[in-house]
Amino acid sequence: MTDTSGDLAVVRLRLGVDVRVRRDVLAGRSEVEVGVRPEKLVIGEPGAAAEGGNAIEGVIADAAYIGVSTVYRVELADGHLVTAYQQNRAPADGDGGREPGDRVSLQWAPPDTFAVDPAPAGHAAAVDPDRSEEHTSELQSLRHLVCRL
Repeated sequence: MTDTSGDLAVVRLRLGVDVRVRRDVLAGRSEVEVGVRPEKLVIGEPGAAAEGGNAIEGVIADAAYIGVSTVYRVELADGHLVTAYQQNRAPADGDGGREPGDRVSLQWAPPDTFAVDPAPAGHAAAVDPDRSEEHTSELQSLRHLVCRL
């Protein structure tokens, strides 16, 4: 973790990307895993990030239209998958047309970042493939970026 001025601190992901988090969510810890809820992620063009926001790039692995929104799974450079929900809007809003294979930037505001204690060394979070996406909460961490609870 690297300190910055004000209410924000910088946490370096294992991927080598720095993300800004509210200092208070760190609760004095020097090592954390960070996450962001899938509905807080905005899918943008590669290299794009809002001023003062966080961004990480990847490639859309798959997309599922579920009526009011589309669920995207984005593969990061290290192979981890991140889930992002995007509300379906009229094509005039310019947010449609993303397909598997498209390179994108996942963007979010620093206050939407949360921190948890790191998983013990060698511990992998269990993911139950039989649980429905509709009935799960998602915890995105440094190591697993999507962990169904």
